[in-house]
Amino acid sequence: MEDSFIESGVNDWQQCMGPREDPLGGPGSFNAVTVPVLVIPNRIQCKSPSEIYMLLKNSVSLGENPEIEFLSRTEKVKVRPTIWNSQTLCVRALDLPAGPVTMSLYCGGVRIAQAEVLYYTPMEEIERLLIRTADPIEFICQAFQINSKDQLDQLLTQSLRNSLPPSGLGVFQTLGPNERTEHSGQPVNLL
Repeated sequence: MEDSFIESGVNDWQQCMGPREDPLGGPGSFNAVTVPVLVIPNRIQCKSPSEIYMLLKNSVSLGENPEIEFLSRTEKVKVRPTIWNSQTLCVRALDLPAGPVTMSLYCGGVRIAQAEVLYYTPMEEIERLLIRTADPIEFICQAFQINSKDQLDQLLTQSLRNSLPPSGLGVFQTLGPNERTEHSGQPVNLL
């Protein structure tokens, strides 16, 4: 059977089938007992610490020292969660880089549950929202409380001009007095 991670939030509860070997060879490599788990939230903004709740579908004896391991592409960190009851644990989100992060619950060195969460940057969230909209330009107008696409264009043009070096770029430089055209006074249309 192919080994796969539980993706929390995609399907409310997903169950791993029987004992499996940990593909990373970590603690609990053999005879890991996994139970269905839901992690809320399953998307965490980078550099924005928040609480993460791990909800176990079935009541489990957590013992004295349960640990939650966060495993990203670059880091592996174990922390002690706050136990609310035999099915609910709470832990502070770590400051990890953007990307998928596997959270594993260990009790007595044995993996009890495993779920995947996604760390994202604010720009990735904006991109996700824009992809889901039918008209991204209209969405941006609503977000900035702008009434027309022309006003949005002016805002974007001004923002670009403000971030350019003093020498500017060729597109925004004015022509010499002998080379002026009737269009030289009009702003460049970014949309």
